[in-house]
Formats: sequence, structure tokens, C-alpha cells
Amino acid sequence: MARRGPLPDPNSGATRRGLNTLSDQKAVPAPPEFDVEEALAEHGDWLGEHGKAFWRRYAPILRDAGIICQWDVMAFSLMCSCWESFLNAQAEVQKTGASYATPRGRTELHPLVKVAQKSADQCLAIGAQFGMTASSRKRHGWVVMQGEKELDALETILQARVSNNS
Repeated sequence: MARRGPLPDPNSGATRRGLNTLSDQKAVPAPPEFDVEEALAEHGDWLGEHGKAFWRRYAPILRDAGIICQWDVMAFSLMCSCWESFLNAQAEVQKTGASYATPRGRTELHPLVKVAQKSADQCLAIGAQFGMTASSRKRHGWVVMQGEKELDALETILQARVSNNS
């Protein structure tokens, strides 16, 4: 569900005077540190091969960036599950085709195409909460850094091309 209006600016004068919605937030204690593999073993027994691979690839990156913590394990495991569903549906659609002929001769869309689309939408929605899309990083004011240098999307693509041509 979309949020109304721009995000509050934590550095605005209204926030400093206590007139912004950020001033209404209550302080909570810092979440405990967690081990990615231990959390996967505890909460990921229902994930398949692709979901666990997604967890092992991205959870350490998000944890080291300070984006994911112990409290986010449930949401992140749901994201891994959506990724698993998407890949499984896509693999089946690639095997059987995106459409099929009914007994009456009509061509219809394979039901797994809709499953793949829904899973992809859910994965992107949850991923946006973790800053895993460019627009969500921009909205939150997060930047991707390489060493001491900030990288934008175009610069990242150009660096990849230069390194591939070398």
C-alpha cells in the first residue's frame, strides 16, 4: 500500500522543534546481533533450494549494511519464499509454455504465469522494504558506496563494461 506524501526529513526545522511525525516515535532497544546461518537453520526449514540460496546470498549483505536485524527474519524469509515460488513457477512455464490449448480449441494463459507474476510482485514489494530496489534506496536516501566513492547506477554499468572488455 502506498504512503501519502514524501518521507519526513529528519534534518528539517520542524523535526527539530518536535512538529514532525518523526518526533512521535518511541525509542526501542537495539536488536540483538544474529548469525545468518543460525537464523536460516532456525527459520528456513520450509524454504527450498532457491530460497535458501537467496538467503545465503543477500542476508549477510543486508546484515553488514545494518538494514536487516533479528526482528526482520520473518519478513526476509517471506521474501525468500516468494523468490522460491517465482523461480519454480518460471521453470515450469518454460518447460510447458506460457499458454495451452483447451479441449474446445481456445488458447489460454498457463495458471503458473499468474503465480510467477504475483510472486515477483510480492518479492519486489518486500525487497523495497529492505532497500533492494533503486527507487527504495533513493526514497530512503541510501547510496551505494565503493570504498570512499559513491556509485550511481550508470557508473556501475560503465565500470562493469570496462572490466569485461579488459
